[in-house]
Amino acid sequence: MTTDEYDVIVLCAGPVGENVADRVVQAGLIAAIVESELVGGECSYWACMPSKALLRPGAARRALVGVRGAGLPGELDVPAVFARRDAFAAEWSDAGQVAWLEGAGIALVRGHGRVSGEREVMVTDAAGASRRLVARSAVVIATGSEAVIPGIDGLAGARPWTSREATSAQEIPQSLAIIGGAWWRWRWRPPSPTSAPRSPCSPAARCCRASSPSPASGWPLPCASAASTCAWEPRSRGSAAMRTAST
Repeated sequence: MTTDEYDVIVLCAGPVGENVADRVVQAGLIAAIVESELVGGECSYWACMPSKALLRPGAARRALVGVRGAGLPGELDVPAVFARRDAFAAEWSDAGQVAWLEGAGIALVRGHGRVSGEREVMVTDAAGASRRLVARSAVVIATGSEAVIPGIDGLAGARPWTSREATSAQEIPQSLAIIGGAWWRWRWRPPSPTSAPRSPCSPAARCCRASSPSPASGWPLPCASAASTCAWEPRSRGSAAMRTAST
């Protein structure tokens, strides 16, 4: 087993980890980042960057529709939207960010790291080999978070999406149920032409069923209760009614 020493060891190469390591190096110290997945973390590949890339074409189209005299644009080119997203996510390659680390003078240690002692990290790489890292000053834990799947009977078997699956999907699902109604109650917007029919569900509610709305004719609404299903009844632009059926 090899042992290497650095001034500061940073666990995980997300935005926070990268910035901490960069500040350490700028201060004249030696830093290493331990990462088992892609350098750049969730933001670059499964969250901030790809999600905004997916949302922008629809937002731009809606803005143009609202400009008198601009003309009505056609439907979104879904494959082109996905291709744009893929480009923003660098085709899920971290080569560019690895090159940035090298240019910044930050050492990259590939593998799963765990704190094994005071200012000590054990790293196990994909082949199972171990490497011991020792920090002269500090170990920074910048692991971020990951999605938690609720313990609902049958949910795990339904292969639920997290932000990773949602932002890297290559086709639009026929329907989509969203668990977590309290947050979505304030975040809903009219669906874009690339949207699947969606139904938000409060944590206590059952998964909703939604019929397919016209992209410009209604707003999605949250489940009325745990014993209800919700469906679309499009009216005029910007308004919709919800009918509930007891289950």
